[in-house]
Amino acid sequence: MGRPIPVADKAIGNAALTELLMAAIEKATGDPNPETAVRVAADLIDDASKVRFQPSTRQLVLTFDLAMRSDSTDPQ
Repeated sequence: MGRPIPVADKAIGNAALTELLMAAIEKATGDPNPETAVRVAADLIDDASKVRFQPSTRQLVLTFDLAMRSDSTDPQ
């Protein structure tokens, strides 16, 4: 398991992603569906290996470890 994600960065990330996802869901379906947006945002934050918010640039950076596992069942 990686380093713990700072609580403030996690909270800001969750709030920002929830708003972004609500807008995207509303644009796609006509319904903002806040329950789905909250769940997806929380899942993304939990799956991220690093979450960082830069207040000066207002950028949210999520890092995901996409390394392939050696026990993959994908035939070569």
